[in-house]
Amino acid sequence: MQPQTLQRLLTLAGTAPFIFAASALAGGAAQLPIVALDSQLWLSSYTLLIVSFMAGTLWSSQSHCRRVALLSNVIALCSWASYLWLPAADQYRLAVVLFGWLLWFDWQRRQQAAISHHYWQSRCMASAIVAVALLVAAHHS
Repeated sequence: MQPQTLQRLLTLAGTAPFIFAASALAGGAAQLPIVALDSQLWLSSYTLLIVSFMAGTLWSSQSHCRRVALLSNVIALCSWASYLWLPAADQYRLAVVLFGWLLWFDWQRRQQAAISHHYWQSRCMASAIVAVALLVAAHHS
């Protein structure tokens, strides 16, 4: 398998838990089928994990730029704080904003040719899927 294909496959596979949890919430399931975990807890914790992961990848690629390094930490801390203190629906809405902010940083990196066109396409697809899933979950929370 080519590296670009694997990268896209892994990126899109990472959206599956968002889709799964949002679908469960939209269907009124308090617990996820099969795994029997609380749907809100699953989605909230997975969202925190992925926002932090994406902020960390931005931080590691831009550690020489103080502004971006600082903002990537602000993004991760906002996600963590929302997990601790906000109702689930508000967490999901804020996460859409945070994912959008991370995508904007990647757009800037794309303009500088710091990331490939293939990676940029994968990020746009995954971000759109995740944003829709989170908004569906927020609506049903």
